[in-house]
Amino acid sequence: MNATNNLIKSYTPESPFDEFLLQQQPKPHWHTFIEQLNALSPDALELAVQTVRRRLKENGVTYNLHDESNHQKRAWLLDVIPNILPEDAWAHVDAGMRQRARLLRFVLEDCYGEQRLIKEGFLPPEIIYAHRGYLLNAACVKPQLSLYAADLARGTDGRLWVVSDRTQVPSGMGFALENRTVIGSVFPQFFQAEKIARLSPFFRQLQTHLTSLSPRKNADANTVLLSPGPNSETYFEHAYLASYLGYTLVQGDDLTVRDGTVYLKTLEGLEQIDVIIRRVDDDYCDPLELRGDSRLGTPGLLEAVRRGNVVIANSIGSSLLENPGLMPFLPDIAQHVLGEALLLPAVATWWCGQEKERAFVLENLPTLVIKRVDRKNQSQTFFGDALSRTQRDALRAQIMAEPHLFVGQEVLEHATAPILTNAKLEPRHILLRSFAVAAEDDYMVMPGGLSRSSATQGNVMINNRAGGMSKDTWVLTREMQPYQSLWRAPETAANALHPSALASRSADNLFWTGRYAERTESVARLLRLIFELLTDRETGPQEDAVLKTLLVALSKLAQNPDGFTGEDAQETLRHPVPELLRFSTDKNYVGGVHFSLSNMLNAAFSVKSAWSNDSWRVLIATEDLWQAAAQDNASISSLKPSLNLLISSLMAFAGLNSESMSRSLGWRFLDMGRRLERANRITELVRHSLGATSDKNETNLILEKLLTVSENIITYRRNYRSHLDSAYALQLILFDETNPRALAFQLRRLEWHAGLLPLSSTRHPLSDVEKNILEARTLLRLADSYQLHEVDPKTKTRRKLLVFLSDMTRLLDAYAEALTQQYFSHTQVSHQLTENVSPQGRQ
Repeated sequence: MNATNNLIKSYTPESPFDEFLLQQQPKPHWHTFIEQLNALSPDALELAVQTVRRRLKENGVTYNLHDESNHQKRAWLLDVIPNILPEDAWAHVDAGMRQRARLLRFVLEDCYGEQRLIKEGFLPPEIIYAHRGYLLNAACVKPQLSLYAADLARGTDGRLWVVSDRTQVPSGMGFALENRTVIGSVFPQFFQAEKIARLSPFFRQLQTHLTSLSPRKNADANTVLLSPGPNSETYFEHAYLASYLGYTLVQGDDLTVRDGTVYLKTLEGLEQIDVIIRRVDDDYCDPLELRGDSRLGTPGLLEAVRRGNVVIANSIGSSLLENPGLMPFLPDIAQHVLGEALLLPAVATWWCGQEKERAFVLENLPTLVIKRVDRKNQSQTFFGDALSRTQRDALRAQIMAEPHLFVGQEVLEHATAPILTNAKLEPRHILLRSFAVAAEDDYMVMPGGLSRSSATQGNVMINNRAGGMSKDTWVLTREMQPYQSLWRAPETAANALHPSALASRSADNLFWTGRYAERTESVARLLRLIFELLTDRETGPQEDAVLKTLLVALSKLAQNPDGFTGEDAQETLRHPVPELLRFSTDKNYVGGVHFSLSNMLNAAFSVKSAWSNDSWRVLIATEDLWQAAAQDNASISSLKPSLNLLISSLMAFAGLNSESMSRSLGWRFLDMGRRLERANRITELVRHSLGATSDKNETNLILEKLLTVSENIITYRRNYRSHLDSAYALQLILFDETNPRALAFQLRRLEWHAGLLPLSSTRHPLSDVEKNILEARTLLRLADSYQLHEVDPKTKTRRKLLVFLSDMTRLLDAYAEALTQQYFSHTQVSHQLTENVSPQGRQ
């Protein structure tokens, strides 16, 4: 008996209806898949499972979790067993989704329009007016329901029921697409054997629909995807969809409203926006008219919508339709408006605002699911059978006090489907999120969707926060589906050659990715050298003095006032190992390896679409490497090889960017961040290594370590053989424009970049950015390495060198400040100060 038959024999569904088996035999539409699965050995199947996990991790697919104390990224889980639906069964879903979307669009337009459903008694007023999703500010604009999603569950009778409607910012499309991409790459033979409906026509229709919404009919629609930012639970999907559809990913501060028109702040100036796909909740979209404490929206956005200068999909105020209190009224509305019965009815729902229904809910609390009508309330769902008597009494009191804010729903026993876990098939309750996009007067439904299963066997709770697996959803067809590209032919050659503008925030994050990458590398190199001294050196006064010098330089390089220069410096210098381990492994140790690396990864994640697949794999591998290394039981001996790998990974990332990124503005700001930070690091290293003098042997030892940590030792030996001299070292480290590790090289690159930036000038007056870098280069070119090398007999320091380095630091800081003011500062706007909103800054 082969492995697959063993899997089937051991699989025992828990529900009377199972998607896979009927009377312990696979259903007919599963036969081809089973044949393909039969061809895989147990080892090949396990390899496929591991490959799926690796692909998801390499692609950065995460679902972010939040609580009051922390924020973490959770790996996206994808089962290798798909959810397979036959064509005839899907036809019913397709028709039902289109019908329900048309109905809800009518309800939305009516509630913000004539309100005939309320006037004619089809909807109680409280259902609409008491719901937080009903926004009077949006009532004078015809709403758009461009995207609709519904969570569908199959009951034990085999019928599909709507569990909830998603109309505000329906998420999951990107995850469904990523699931298909990964499964298709791991199991290409399955897609060659099966006739599976493609997803690309759905996304092509989405592009077509969004273009049709543009207020400027005589020009290409400029469309952006508005995201809450990297801390959003579904930020991966926002970045993925924006990249896949060819739209710019923005946050609220990237947009500005001028004279009722929405503009994107780019490095070249303001660029008019026509259509916004929003992933920001209704009341956070406009802090001027909605939530004043919102840091996610754009002031004046609603006014721009009212003037007809921009269209938002879905419209602000569409969360009204997610009210479960609407569900019991939709069948009658469907008959009245469409003259049809609902093909996809909702699970039995009782709105407590009606006396008879409220009495039924209160009498049957232990057997129902109780929901608040407002999804914004965190305590929205209560399972009656899981509540104690005291909890039920408290819930009953809440319902009696505000009955119109609660509904009771039937507990639907979901059908099950198999997932592969621990090399065996286990039944899990399953939920399908189906998606529809507007297509003229109708809707197009994605053939498939996002299938999700419960986290544990027997658990009926299915949501992303509770865990569980996702599944690729296959809709079988009679014929092979032709490939359909998302690339659109431009109307004119000029449009084809017009590059996408770089948003200021994206440039800012690229700049800081470069800076933090260089910070991480520089402190890792110095830390590695210190570890080598601690473990390999011969004890002696000169070695002790050099070690002390390097420890102080480490704290200065990290810009951390504590460590080896603070109040407890004498103790930490005598016993440096505990502080060095903190510096290496503590994510909250300012300037430390883990701190700098985490900030680099956060900045890089904020501009995920900027990186090639290979670059992103290097970033993920680097994160995994140091998370594994930075454990509580880490030691110097365990961290030394990890530091080598970390430096190699950072160099690989830099090399990929150098060889793979086009020399666009994005690459320019990334390289400027790296060059500026390297110039600062060189300056600090030289200051704290050679600023003070010592005896000749100690000076030579410090010089050797300085050349090593600055990656100049090989070049120095090739140029100067075995003669070690501080003047020669300064010539190489500071003045050699051909040396990529020299200060002069960094300044030359920074000046080159500055002259090619938008708003820069090739004639007087120069911009502040150009002035500061020109002054820095002039200061360097007028300096003399031999004069800087001289020791002041009074102070026993290289006073001229210290003055030179101080002036250089001042000019580099001024360059960074001018760059920020000219290109990044306008991404931060004034907001009302509140306790629950805190800005995030970089150090």
